[in-house]
Amino acid sequence: MSRRTLLPLVLTALAGLAAFGVTASRLTPAAHAEDGAEPEGEEIEALQAFSDPRNMLRLKLPRNWRSAKNEQGDPVLAIWNWPVGEEQFNAFVYVLRNPNVMRAGLARANQERSVEVIPDSRKAADGWTETAWRDGVLVVRERQIEAGGAVYMVRFITHRDRADKWRDLAESIFASFELTKPPGPSAPRDGWTEKKVKDFRVWTDGSGSDVDEALKLVERYGDVRKLMPKLLPGKPLDPSTPIVKALVSGSVLDELSIASTGGKLDQAGVDLSDRSVLLRLASRSAATFDGNAQLQFAQQYVAQYFGGTPPYWINVGLLMYLDAGVTDGGKPQKPEKERFKRVLGVVRKASRRLDQWFDLTSADVPNAQEAQDELYAWVWFFRHAKQGKRYAGAFDAYVSTLRDTGDPLVAAAKWEGTDFAAMLEDFKRWGESEK
Repeated sequence: MSRRTLLPLVLTALAGLAAFGVTASRLTPAAHAEDGAEPEGEEIEALQAFSDPRNMLRLKLPRNWRSAKNEQGDPVLAIWNWPVGEEQFNAFVYVLRNPNVMRAGLARANQERSVEVIPDSRKAADGWTETAWRDGVLVVRERQIEAGGAVYMVRFITHRDRADKWRDLAESIFASFELTKPPGPSAPRDGWTEKKVKDFRVWTDGSGSDVDEALKLVERYGDVRKLMPKLLPGKPLDPSTPIVKALVSGSVLDELSIASTGGKLDQAGVDLSDRSVLLRLASRSAATFDGNAQLQFAQQYVAQYFGGTPPYWINVGLLMYLDAGVTDGGKPQKPEKERFKRVLGVVRKASRRLDQWFDLTSADVPNAQEAQDELYAWVWFFRHAKQGKRYAGAFDAYVSTLRDTGDPLVAAAKWEGTDFAAMLEDFKRWGESEK
């Protein structure tokens, strides 16, 4: 199989890189031998330590492996292949860094949404998880490793005919991973100033009135932060002082937002790489700015609480619950009437069981507003509805386990034995009983 023929397979096997801003044209490793042919040089030589070009990490690989030094850069930190000829390889290894999450389980769950997971391939231990998937003639085995406040993904990719043969080699490579020089903490860029407002570090590129306005904004929304522990019990996994980047430069904001979430922001957002709130100062006069900014301060807290963005259903449900709780003066059990009337209308026609929400993403939801209302209602149901009290213990256990382990699969086990069909009927009866 030629280099050109293999390229589409390799690009598909590297699913998930686009979310970090990696372009396909940069990833062109050597090709595999022809299907069915037995390539030469399959003996596994003694392992020795290899470092990436920036000396951030170390792995032990067979000594005849080679580094693709010109094809690396964030988030791809290193690429090595096992050459047996100019146009052939036996296997290759990629190392990537995902700064948007602190927990291996969250990184694995995000990856598994777009691949065909091999049954029984999942593994987990303290500080790492592992999974494998098929992609055409390739098998990708990946270990997600928590280190330095981020998650590093080590991928071993080979032909499906040799995946079992080299499983032990892959495991040895994974186990040898060592982060030798973690990236430094997030810091203001040159030309930015830093101020302390309440419990926040505020970074801004503005001057004069722009700085004054930024500080006023953060002081106003700082009150949002104070209510969060009352609405979401327990300490956040990420205990660092929250950061706000209040910026005038639209190009810098777009750069930060695209790197974190893949899209631009109009008014406010969250940079998941350091869980900071992004505020576009030029948009502060917009009628919707206050509501959007308040929502992002809530999102920041959720991201710090779980060490990254949790699964869609609980992220949106908690986010709407926290945002509404702030609007309702810290008393979510007494929701604003007009909003709650709309929410109850969605509850009465709900057709999706809670467990059917577990693996969905925003792309699976045709009506975002109705989804937000329904997921907010589920959280309210567990916290305050009489009909939801029988499920409250499992819900609280799910939330705390997700925070403690960072693994959605482990957290989902807290619902074991739950009759989700009966729960949906109770949910809808609650909607009918509210006036």
